[in-house]
Amino acid sequence: MRLKFVPASRWPNVAKNNTSGFTLTELMTATAILGIVIGLVWSSLISMISSTQRAEEELDRKRELNRAADFIVDDIQEAAQVSGTVTLSGANAGVFEITKNDGQRVAYFMRPQGLTRWKGPYILYRKTTGMHHAQALVDGLSDQTPICLAQGGQVKQSAGFKVIMVSNKHLKICLAGNLIDNEVFL
Repeated sequence: MRLKFVPASRWPNVAKNNTSGFTLTELMTATAILGIVIGLVWSSLISMISSTQRAEEELDRKRELNRAADFIVDDIQEAAQVSGTVTLSGANAGVFEITKNDGQRVAYFMRPQGLTRWKGPYILYRKTTGMHHAQALVDGLSDQTPICLAQGGQVKQSAGFKVIMVSNKHLKICLAGNLIDNEVFL
């Protein structure tokens, strides 16, 4: 019997070259590298989301403090008289009191957080004549005194709230609120 030589092009399965495809080692190496890259991308994505949330929380906190200041300014604009003596009953650490044109009195005072659901360490309250309970205006006020300068006038302060009464209708209001990571917004 005589063997006949058949070219490889006619029988592709018989003369298969072993260099096509990937070895198990190459596949495992590529998978490991891909896993490392995905891990790095994932951790940076989580870090960016976390910093965005932190910035949004800080911005919301600053808005709350500004809203409280705007609320106080609105009361002052309606005031006939502003006094550094708080006469409403139950006002702890009274800072100042406003008497409106209609005779209604509004007192602003501070209380420590205590066992309330509010953020501490201090909460700014507002109480008007006829109210049984004071309403919390803003929480999370700092125990640090705000840096607030004005020439002349009576200074009234309690923890993170400071009022400088320059005249009967001219006041300077400063709030110091706690932000994230014990930072203070003055």
